[in-house]
Amino acid sequence: MDEVNAQDALNAISSATAIINKQLKRIAEKVGIAKNISTHVGRHSYATALLTSDIPLPVIKEMLGHSDIKVTQIYAKVVDSKKDEVVNCLNRLYHG
Repeated sequence: MDEVNAQDALNAISSATAIINKQLKRIAEKVGIAKNISTHVGRHSYATALLTSDIPLPVIKEMLGHSDIKVTQIYAKVVDSKKDEVVNCLNRLYHG
């Protein structure tokens, strides 16, 4: 197999991702999903599902291929923020 330089590999991945995202948008449209759907959204959904299932951060880091756990911790902060929003919403409903 021929060696490929990093830029060529990145270009190939970007092109493939663009094609996949285009197809995901077509599928979403056909089935009536109005939300934005992409590989990026799927990755975030996957990370969120793992976090809310109490999978340890180091495991999630490896599954997402992050080189630094600090990147993975960003997902945890988003989940914590959403939990806070739900609690605040419930407090407003309960306390009027």
